[in-house]
Amino acid sequence: MSFDPRRFTRPQAISGTSILGDKPQHFDRTPTVVPKYPLLPKGGRFIKGPIPLEWLEVAIPLGRKALNVAMAIWYCYGFKQETEIKLTPTKLRPFRVTTETARTILHKFEAAGLVTVDRKQGRSPLVTIKPVSIQNKEDVNDGETTASKRQGA
Repeated sequence: MSFDPRRFTRPQAISGTSILGDKPQHFDRTPTVVPKYPLLPKGGRFIKGPIPLEWLEVAIPLGRKALNVAMAIWYCYGFKQETEIKLTPTKLRPFRVTTETARTILHKFEAAGLVTVDRKQGRSPLVTIKPVSIQNKEDVNDGETTASKRQGA
């Protein structure tokens, strides 16, 4: 059995203070750096804002996957800051939206006046984001516009 001098040292508390509660054993004067986006991993993807809340208030009630499609549109918009977006299946996949669902929701978005869609057979739709007006917001009621109700749709 060998002699171990560490047996005779006083144990330290986890916080850096002694067990008796007197002064801390050391004082670190280096400033702590708080990351700007603490929840975003380095190189992680994000949705660039601002996203108009009025636009989302009109979009969300339009269907079960309406928020997913809206987020996909605004995610794509954040790349180039252009209002015309090609909504490909690859861009929809991270938001768990199929092309069929996107097609249905885009028709509803168009009826609500949120977007215009240029459709060509065999191609992904070109979606143009439109600014929402107060009148559009008031016209939308339970996923249908008053214009479509008047037409008997």
